[in-house]
Amino acid sequence: MTVSAHLPVPQPDRFRRFGFAAGLILLALLAAFVLLPASVDAKSQNAPAHLLGTSVVISEFRTNGPNGGNDEFIEIFNPTQSDINISGWKIRRSPATGSTLYDQVVFPNPTIIQKGQYLLIVNNATGGYSGSVPGDFFYNTGFADGGGIAITLPDNTVIDQVGMSNTTVYGEGTRLSALTGNQNRSYLRNPNGTDGVCHDNNNNQTDFVLLNPSDPQNSTSPFTPCAAPTATPTPTDTLTPTATPEWQLRVIINEVAWAGTRADDTLAQWIELYNPGPDINLTGLYLRIPGKGDIPLSGSLVSGGYYLIERNETDTSVPASLVIAFPFLNPAGDSLLLYAPGDILIDSANADGGAWPAGSRFYDYRSMERRQPYALASDSTWASFDGVTFASDRAGNPINGSPGSANSFGATSTPTFTPSPTMTPSPTPTPTVTPTLTLTPTLTLTPTRTLTATAGASMAIVINEVAWAGTLANANHEWIELYNPGILDVNLTGWRIVTTDNSLNITLSGTIPAGGYFLLERSTDTAVSDIPADQIYTGGLANEGRALQLLSPSNQVIDTANGNGGAWPAGSASPSYCSMERRASAGVTLPDSDFAWITNTGVLKNGKDASNNDICGTPKNINWAFYVTPTPTPLRTATRTPAPIRSSTPTPNRATPEPIVINEFLPHARADYNGDGVIDSGDEFIEIINLGGVAVNLSNYRLDDRQGDSNPFSIGNVILQPGTRIAFFTSETGILLSNGGDSVRLFKPNGQIADAFTYGLVKEQDRAWCRFPDGRFIPAGRSNWTFGCKPSPGTANELASTEKIGMEERPLFCRSPRLPWSIFLSECDRLGLWNWNNTEPPIPLLPAWLEADGILFFFE
Repeated sequence: MTVSAHLPVPQPDRFRRFGFAAGLILLALLAAFVLLPASVDAKSQNAPAHLLGTSVVISEFRTNGPNGGNDEFIEIFNPTQSDINISGWKIRRSPATGSTLYDQVVFPNPTIIQKGQYLLIVNNATGGYSGSVPGDFFYNTGFADGGGIAITLPDNTVIDQVGMSNTTVYGEGTRLSALTGNQNRSYLRNPNGTDGVCHDNNNNQTDFVLLNPSDPQNSTSPFTPCAAPTATPTPTDTLTPTATPEWQLRVIINEVAWAGTRADDTLAQWIELYNPGPDINLTGLYLRIPGKGDIPLSGSLVSGGYYLIERNETDTSVPASLVIAFPFLNPAGDSLLLYAPGDILIDSANADGGAWPAGSRFYDYRSMERRQPYALASDSTWASFDGVTFASDRAGNPINGSPGSANSFGATSTPTFTPSPTMTPSPTPTPTVTPTLTLTPTLTLTPTRTLTATAGASMAIVINEVAWAGTLANANHEWIELYNPGILDVNLTGWRIVTTDNSLNITLSGTIPAGGYFLLERSTDTAVSDIPADQIYTGGLANEGRALQLLSPSNQVIDTANGNGGAWPAGSASPSYCSMERRASAGVTLPDSDFAWITNTGVLKNGKDASNNDICGTPKNINWAFYVTPTPTPLRTATRTPAPIRSSTPTPNRATPEPIVINEFLPHARADYNGDGVIDSGDEFIEIINLGGVAVNLSNYRLDDRQGDSNPFSIGNVILQPGTRIAFFTSETGILLSNGGDSVRLFKPNGQIADAFTYGLVKEQDRAWCRFPDGRFIPAGRSNWTFGCKPSPGTANELASTEKIGMEERPLFCRSPRLPWSIFLSECDRLGLWNWNNTEPPIPLLPAWLEADGILFFFE
């Protein structure tokens, strides 16, 4: 549901609900306020009287009405300066006692609540809501009189909550009293002066007042715009110390990468703190993103030191001080508040909640840096990074920021600190940007961003799958698969795979891509007939077991398989000839042990043998072992003997092709494909197609990515006609496709995999994986998947004719090394790109032609 009500009507103040008597009461309160003594405690002075709501809030509700206990409603309101997409958000309830929580309403996709707009959710059970204002959404199970109400994100993160007893889970601060009796009354968000519903103090007792009679509003009611916050410094902004002298030396918010990185956009946001004073224990401090949640800090921070907070350790190349899945910062603007123990506010970044005062997103992703460590927290405090880059993101792109190091403006070079009542630091020296991170000697970056190993690092490359028994077609057709879990391509020249008895000694050559596989086949490239080998080797693996080692050029052991040298811990010979696959936990490959391996069962397989039989394994694809959690079994003691070479007659594939398959998916979106007006990870999508001849009900089909990542998404009652496609966006499914490599899986209602595809590092944004050509069955074991498709959710797949260069499009022929320089200048440099990307009359170019990669291009 898209709720749209841009109404050019007057905006009434909901303060009017109180009438004349309430006005007199408030005048009396105002007079009392004027007569208050001037001496108040420091904490009260520094605490803001009212906090501007930073997300959707509960604005009015009741749990009892004239019709009884089911005569209920919940009204919610958007007090921010932006429309908010609440698709998948929930209204939840907590009982008066007990910890079990329940979903009342899940908002469908799309549901947009505009700034200043209300939505009304009502109980439509028997004896339910009796108000005259129609509801926008409905539920049929009542709230307990002493229970709680919450607005949450799809993952149940609480956005706003209210409780009517001290024993219920949901609630903020001092709780309200339960509403009893069949009366037409409700709790209304306290007007708090003229700003009323726009504020949220995170205390139910002060945030709500009793209203009689009730006055619910819905999506068509006149909007109540909230005044835009101003950057005028307040007592909060001055950060007057209110606790022990320790906090007079302050830890500060020093740098905020609210846009994230080029590799992962806002999924890789990071925050940096700085300590301009003496060493300090951070236990008890926390960062708050109002309306979203807190980030508890831990550990210590030395004088002049930095504290880097990341969502994932690999988001930057700088080691993180704290890795935590903190709430996302809104790219349009959010507040970031730093509190000392006792809820004492000691610093802030963008405290007014408006647009970020510095930093940038597309295309350069510059961080927001603090200019001076002692500057008050106002918009002028911050500037965009403008220095020498030294750190890199997960994909190896340079980070326009200074995580864990001095800011580019010299704001936070370590001062010589002399404590004094006025906090006067010694002169700050002119800084030089000195990276705090040096790459491990085993990782040497080359101009082509290929990793050249000089010493190796444990499990930098892993032995991922071993077909020690060969295949059904030929028991000597053994194969071995390596996997690169890292973010850089690795040059394997000089690496070796050996057995400890030296019966196998393979010197490797070639490159294994980041997030990719390297397939070795014994003696012939037909061992896996439909997947080209990366290298052919000689020598064999004894069926009774051998210890395999992967060695770096300096003979350092990088990884092992069956390291104890006993019987193979998994895999099988005749009659199934199934491979031995490496397991993973939470997406991380398990270190070698007998438990780290499992036998492929044929549930998920890939490739054909020399006789066109399905291979019981997954060469150059994600392991079946990735999706299972087996129980360790005792070591086997049976002795295997090599099976003789056999010839077999190919048999026809009698399997019925699956009619519902994955047809396209986009992991790295840079356009508003879901049409919600925002470019973010919600624009990623997975498209499925019906290749069959009859309509299929997709009810209870499930989409998922790699096991352990996002939660599976169950498709509803959707009828997919023959030959038609349907796209499911991340904004609806919640499935985040990793730019570093992931899997896309489609499950049938019975739990079996209908289709699956695994991809590696995504090196180009706004380009999809797709089947090309699509709309046709592909024989089992073969693939028509390709990368570089133009995103086309819901329509026929097509290959892109351009590539993304920053935020511009460049013709693919610009890649050709045989492109004449004059054509490159006219079509591929910045002036040429202007002609490609603008609809105005192009700058005249001379007629020309070129031949590139066998294709003739004419330019007029």
